[in-house]
Amino acid sequence: SISSLSSIVCCNNANYRYFSTTTTIDRHYSSSSKSNNSNRLGRVLYRQLLRWCDETGNDIPLATYVPPVTTMAPIVDEYALKRLAEEEENNTDKSSSSIIRNLLPLNSIIEEDQMTIPIRNCYDLKNLFRAMYRMNMNTNTNIKQDEQNTKDQISMALKTLKSLNELTESLQEVRTEREKHINRDGIKFCIGQVVQHKKERWRGV
Repeated sequence: SISSLSSIVCCNNANYRYFSTTTTIDRHYSSSSKSNNSNRLGRVLYRQLLRWCDETGNDIPLATYVPPVTTMAPIVDEYALKRLAEEEENNTDKSSSSIIRNLLPLNSIIEEDQMTIPIRNCYDLKNLFRAMYRMNMNTNTNIKQDEQNTKDQISMALKTLKSLNELTESLQEVRTEREKHINRDGIKFCIGQVVQHKKERWRGV
């Protein structure tokens, strides 16, 4: 099943935590350790998703297998999504979100609360992962991110990676069929070539 791709996720590169001066060293260390573990796991999953795209290649269209991807907060940072929607409405190219917008197909639908991205091939899928990773990485550092959001993002990333791995088998079957059709052993003619029957002498193309 490829249904998990309806809400693809990439996780935050940085997850900032703030502590008061009365926080004990043990609690500070424990929270920092959890944050670092989440950051590390997020980066590992992000690299795995990009690696899948690179290994799969762009020779097979994905539109048949992957519907347009709709994603929203908390899978992507809601403030980054709003900035992207404002840029889309105003058609400006000066904000930092322009880099993110350029990663997405031109026919993407971007709104303040969600965005819908058509996926034509692995190139589009890889750029979507990169865009979402940037959006989550650029979170306002004055806002403490809800730990549950991070868990949801990591969980969705795992489901997405599982769905892509399941899709690999179907794509391999397509490649196998293509190789069978490419095999021209015993075929002496090319499409469009003019031929003549040896006995009847009629011609054909």
